Amino acid sequence: MFTQATHNTRSISAFALAIVVMCAAALPASAARLSDGYKPPVMKQVERLLQKKQPQQALDLLATREHRLHPSQTQGMRCQALVMLKEADQAVEACSQAIEFNSLNEQWIDHNNLGAAYLYTGDLQAALASFKNALKINWSAKNTRQNIKLTKHWIANPDEYEEAYLDSLGTEKAEVNEISAIIEVFEISEIKS
Repeated sequence: MFTQATHNTRSISAFALAIVVMCAAALPASAARLSDGYKPPVMKQVERLLQKKQPQQALDLLATREHRLHPSQTQGMRCQALVMLKEADQAVEACSQAIEFNSLNEQWIDHNNLGAAYLYTGDLQAALASFKNALKINWSAKNTRQNIKLTKHWIANPDEYEEAYLDSLGTEKAEVNEISAIIEVFEISEIKS
């Protein structure tokens, strides 16, 4: 009788250990699946809207579902939409939050968009620094290299910066008294995928 109870205890212990091992093995697999690119359907919809150059609709959709999503999922998209809308101050805030929440491999996009937001505020030096930070993370980003080249050109030639800004507004120079933001003459960022 004593040996049978010991045998049953061993069987139960082995079974319990097998369950613990299976659960522990499942956790990294789930985590890996999330980091391999799982996106909630709403985020895919937002991406499609941004690809179609519909940033206001993307922001509206995010606003209705933002309470259900983690900031790491929403701030980068919000940043990109605000840059596309040329809402410079809000874009700087959203891009900074996106950098804080997102993983390093996605931060280069947020740094690039932060640089574009700084261009709209007229802070060329901050824009250049943000573009350089993006390039440190992803040295092969062609659009970031173009942004750096263009920003350096505008730092050296402020009159061309002003002219590009006015062209983006479709305004004559005489109609604008003060320039406090910059234009979008290049592709700001790649859509996160």
